[in-house]
Amino acid sequence: MYARPGKDRIGTFAELIAVHQDDVARKPATLTMEEAASLPLVALTSWQALVGRAHVQPDQKVLIHAGSGGVGTIAIQLAKHLGARVATTTSTANIDLVKSLGADVVDYKKQAFETVLHDYDVVLDPLGGENLEKSLQVLKPGGKATSIAGPPDSAFARELGANLILRTAMA
Repeated sequence: MYARPGKDRIGTFAELIAVHQDDVARKPATLTMEEAASLPLVALTSWQALVGRAHVQPDQKVLIHAGSGGVGTIAIQLAKHLGARVATTTSTANIDLVKSLGADVVDYKKQAFETVLHDYDVVLDPLGGENLEKSLQVLKPGGKATSIAGPPDSAFARELGANLILRTAMA
């Protein structure tokens, strides 16, 4: 069994914690305990960002930054499952990993993603700051940028003369 405790139960944990039965799932036999422990937060974050906030639909173009990270690897697979066409940014060392997950790749050490990508429906940005500002350049009109990195809001978007930015709280 593994779990992601509810929002009123998060914080520093002891060796044991009581959680509601709805927050517990059977651990897949193919996962180690460490792998299972890593999934709830990143999987829920990815779900909230792509499904709950951005409402990703089949055939949409989705850019997921930091594709080899925890949220990135899950978000790529989720977006592909939802039928989206997915691109991601990663470093040279992780290109094979993210390609194996089904994403087109921009090696951020060799290319500026904002110069090679365009007309995206959704951007998931776990980095924030300048990366989020550049991400707005690849969106098509009406596209959505969802950040899990900080406090962007509609005032931030207006200041840049860009589309509305949705802020996704961590799971």
